[in-house]
Amino acid sequence: MRRKLQVLLIDEEGLLRDGLCAMINLEEGFAVAGSSRQPRPPHRLCPTDPDLIVADFGAPPYAASRR
Repeated sequence: MRRKLQVLLIDEEGLLRDGLCAMINLEEGFAVAGSSRQPRPPHRLCPTDPDLIVADFGAPPYAASRR
């Protein structure tokens, strides 16, 4: 059995975040390692280093840096 890719989700919209978590966990080979409303250092959001980070860069504090 192959190791599942660990995904970290960061999005301020709870409904979207929950939906993405459910969809990712249904996919073979993927598992949600953690999720958060706001960006924080990855080691504070999940116990292992994630293989993939999915983040909303339109949300604070990222949005301010794009102006």
